[in-house]
Amino acid sequence: MGKINRKALLISLLLTVACGILLFGYIRSLKVPAAETQKTSIPVAVRDIAIGEAVATVDIRMQEISSDSVPEGIITDKAEIEGKVASKGILTGEPFRQERLTTLDTLPLSYNLPTGYRAVSIFVNESNLLSMQVLPGDHVDLIASWTLKPKDGDEIQLTHTVLQNLEVLALGPNRVPNEKAGNPSTESNNVADPPKTITLAVTPEQAEKVVFNAQYSSFTLALRGQGDEEIAKTNGALIIDMVPDRLLPFALMPGESSKSGTESGSGSGSATTGGSGAAAAVP
Repeated sequence: MGKINRKALLISLLLTVACGILLFGYIRSLKVPAAETQKTSIPVAVRDIAIGEAVATVDIRMQEISSDSVPEGIITDKAEIEGKVASKGILTGEPFRQERLTTLDTLPLSYNLPTGYRAVSIFVNESNLLSMQVLPGDHVDLIASWTLKPKDGDEIQLTHTVLQNLEVLALGPNRVPNEKAGNPSTESNNVADPPKTITLAVTPEQAEKVVFNAQYSSFTLALRGQGDEEIAKTNGALIIDMVPDRLLPFALMPGESSKSGTESGSGSGSATTGGSGAAAAVP
């Protein structure tokens, strides 16, 4: 048996080790392609949304997440969220869930009232509501007519704009903006079931005046244009304001006696108001 060349063996071992190291480094350098993960876009809140706030398009953004990590019970269709109202608080970045959203008509009315305001309902009829053209979300003025009873003299009729720019919260049970009052008839353009009440947002002081006039005056509601918040100054209207100037010399105003002095008082000139116009003391 020949003598082993130790030097050659050592060189062979070193070369083997070197090749192994090089091979291991090459294998580690190879990039194993990662498995493709499917993505899903879900709607999330852009801002904190408080209870009672409506969710607008600008409040929603789409966020991509892994399809296998989509939380159970969240809404994935943006159209199912827009226009809904938060029934519970929704945080920024939080996905939308059905149990946290509702419609305006099912949300307690107290969440729709500005701070310091009250909701007051009064009975109305078709003439009060401009033939049912007033809708939730509109603003109206309250115009009332009274029969005043001075200490001396005949009764005086007065019509005056008592309150202005009152927000309409509801018509009957309907609190959905831009929906007409009552239930539209399928046979005609008339309202088949007109609302019996209107609910207004008012301050405590305004609430007293609304209730007073609903009880003691004949009133109507004047619809304001969108965005019109100007408060007009008016002096009210008396019967004398209705008489043309050319007829004033011949008119018999309240409190005056007829020239003939008849006891019948046929020339009292007292006007009557339409509706339920009950008598009220001079404010």
